[in-house]
Amino acid sequence: SAILVAVQFIAMGYLLFTGTWLASPRLIWLELIGIALIAWAIYAMQPNRVSVLPEVGRNAQLVTRGPYRWIRHPMYTAVLMMMLALM
Repeated sequence: SAILVAVQFIAMGYLLFTGTWLASPRLIWLELIGIALIAWAIYAMQPNRVSVLPEVGRNAQLVTRGPYRWIRHPMYTAVLMMMLALM
């Protein structure tokens, strides 16, 4: 899983460093919604329990509040929204 996460970060870094950091004015709303969704997901999960790696922790609990009530993977959804706006 660490290799897949590294590939994901390399791909996002490539997009960010070879292009613009802000989406076009027509798509800036998509990027802002993605940023807000990431913040909401981290808040719902509690920041001290957030991990970059997708492995289940020893004392893990299923989060069913916040965006996790409607979206199974809100952080991945938010990253996809932001990268789509930049592309």
